[in-house]
Amino acid sequence: MKLGEAGIALNSKGHIFVYNRGAHTSLYEFDQTGKFLREIGKGLYGFSFAHAVNIDKDDNIWCVDEGSIMVMEFNPEGHIIMTIGRKAEPSEAPRPQYTEKRFS
Repeated sequence: MKLGEAGIALNSKGHIFVYNRGAHTSLYEFDQTGKFLREIGKGLYGFSFAHAVNIDKDDNIWCVDEGSIMVMEFNPEGHIIMTIGRKAEPSEAPRPQYTEKRFS
């Protein structure tokens, strides 16, 4: 696997969290030796264009996503416990039609 730009953080156990901005945005956890443990939030709605990851004093995992304009908090088990922001929804309104006017 090739990782794109990534945010990296460590928890109290020395586990490494990589928030990857590759072919698809993903959050990976590795142990202190670098052994892959799990992917957190696979296919999550808020994962669009990774920006940063941080771990708080309780080992909760915070991800900031630039693409969805969201902040997501996961508990240490990898479950979402809070989201801030909302991904932009596509508009259902038809696009306006513009006609070109030429002036002579």
